[in-house]
Amino acid sequence: SLGIPDIFVVDKLEERYDLPVIFLGECDCAALTELYFGKGKNLQEFTFLGISKRVGSGIVAKGDLYRSSTGFNCEFGHITIDYKGPLCYCGRRGCINAYTSVPSLTEKLKEASGEDLTFEEFCQKYGKDAPPEIDGVFDEVTSMLSYGITNMTILTGNMKYIIGFEGCHLPDRYIEACEKKANDMFILKYRRKVSIVKSDIHSSISSSSCACAVLDKILSRDSQYLGV
Repeated sequence: SLGIPDIFVVDKLEERYDLPVIFLGECDCAALTELYFGKGKNLQEFTFLGISKRVGSGIVAKGDLYRSSTGFNCEFGHITIDYKGPLCYCGRRGCINAYTSVPSLTEKLKEASGEDLTFEEFCQKYGKDAPPEIDGVFDEVTSMLSYGITNMTILTGNMKYIIGFEGCHLPDRYIEACEKKANDMFILKYRRKVSIVKSDIHSSISSSSCACAVLDKILSRDSQYLGV
């Protein structure tokens, strides 16, 4: 958007500081944290879904973080589920981001309730019971997420999903509803089951995620990070 293409940030930083540099998206870092310390610790394959100002994703496949050779990894939030839907900030219509990002949800909840609360406060207040107008907003987000998760499962075969960042605040009953909807739509529902859980450690983006990006390099025995 700034009209400055192909800036190789890693090369520039390594040249400037004479140190190895890792460049990963926040959801990729979060996926690594789940792999080493969270609910992905005993899994070979899963997708981390970070719900915050946008909806991002990080994929673990065969016990390692998936990295595309193009540098453009899976962007769950930009899966289109309605080509006539609301405009996303990317310029396309009907992206999951347009329906399930925290700012979008919070605005809808405020309009439905007339209350000026944060997303976390809405989730806490209506976690066990909600009037129809509030329940409808949460029900829509579970539907939209389930469409995206079903598409992702069909494309990748990945059956395990971990929801983190501010998505951790979503009431458990809506996570369960999302899982049920995803399984109802899955073409192999009689043979395999989609699993959706909330992260225990990712209610916010933290320095631990960045540290796990370094840890992953060290455990991979990359000599650049071992000082040899």
